[in-house]
Amino acid sequence: MPDPTTSDPTISDPTTSDRQNLKALRSQLRRQRRSLSITDQAIAGQQIASQLRKQWFFKLASKIGIYWPHDAEPDLLKLAGINNKSWYLPVISDQIRRWENLRLLFQQFNNTKLVNNKFGIVEPGYQPKQLINPNMLDLILVPLVGFDRSGNRLGMGKGYYDRTFAKHQNAWHKPLLVGIAHSIQETSKLSPQAWDVALDIIVTEKEIFRCKMPTLASQHLALTNHRTGGT
Repeated sequence: MPDPTTSDPTISDPTTSDRQNLKALRSQLRRQRRSLSITDQAIAGQQIASQLRKQWFFKLASKIGIYWPHDAEPDLLKLAGINNKSWYLPVISDQIRRWENLRLLFQQFNNTKLVNNKFGIVEPGYQPKQLINPNMLDLILVPLVGFDRSGNRLGMGKGYYDRTFAKHQNAWHKPLLVGIAHSIQETSKLSPQAWDVALDIIVTEKEIFRCKMPTLASQHLALTNHRTGGT
């Protein structure tokens, strides 16, 4: 969980041993995930998708950020066939806008040409007119390497998701962040850094963890008003 901001003297960096421990944990969890058979991976993706379809936050959301599965992450792309929703894939900004800090752009996922980014992950070919302000999404399905039941997320170590959302926690509209994982990716309590952005919900093939109940209540009201035209 690296610092996604610029160097800030008020924020202490993790010690070398902390960084080494996180690196080792990240490697261990990625090995566990890759050890799942192709069949088990597919079943887990189907079970997670089935659980999502039943949830109020999925039913009410109309603009959803999804990810292209990589490194044995659960595959939820079949959800993008649901016609009454608009779907968006992340695009890493540093290959496009080199003057910006590393963050994610979200671009509508339709018939756009797909390309591999520098990490070998599929993303849409850049089309500025198809971009959306990430805060205007209703829901983002967030991949992860590890998680705990408090909603803390261990990512791949580049800080893209944290950097994208860290400065917008008090925005008037912001998406519900829903972590997606295999159950074997659960770990004991993680120690978040000041810049880490916690997840609201985590969905595995076995359970749904509702981590931030006050946020969920306000988001339910906001999504309901959005769909019904209320204020």
